Amino acid sequence: MDTICSTICSESEEILFSLLGSKIQVAYSPRFLVTHGSSTLESSSFSILMQDHRYLNLNCQWLETPINAFDYYQIVTSISTTPAEISTKINKGLAEPVFPVSLFSFENSNELERISIYQEVVDLEEETLTYDKALLFNRKDGKRICFLSSDPAFRNLILVHDHEQIDDKIASLSCRVNRSI
Repeated sequence: MDTICSTICSESEEILFSLLGSKIQVAYSPRFLVTHGSSTLESSSFSILMQDHRYLNLNCQWLETPINAFDYYQIVTSISTTPAEISTKINKGLAEPVFPVSLFSFENSNELERISIYQEVVDLEEETLTYDKALLFNRKDGKRICFLSSDPAFRNLILVHDHEQIDDKIASLSCRVNRSI
């Protein structure tokens, strides 16, 4: 049986972990879907505004296993002066989102103290796939958000902000990397 391991590239990991100690408050999205009774938001991308006025952009890349042709989405990260998929205007040299835009707010700004990468293992007929499925951000004030790649039928990223739902979503996953300040 073949084994496929698909992880966030080392450059993207370093981008993520460089954010430790940074303050975050807001995540922008071009649009998101909210399901009644759920603490999840689904979007094609999310952009977290960082204290240095850059954006951590998160989205998903479609991939497929070579033998079973199993579809899955890998989380992709990048740093940019503009948010992903959102129009901006320049104000005092900084790119600001042009509304309408969807917004998730923590209510206040606080430092990131831990970032974890979770992976999923999928046993297929002729191959086993292990890939990075979720990113968990923990702030010093105890608030957490988790970004997960969606099921193969959709190309969305899912933001979960309720502690119980986060625990449910990552319960079947294993933590591959965990870094703290």
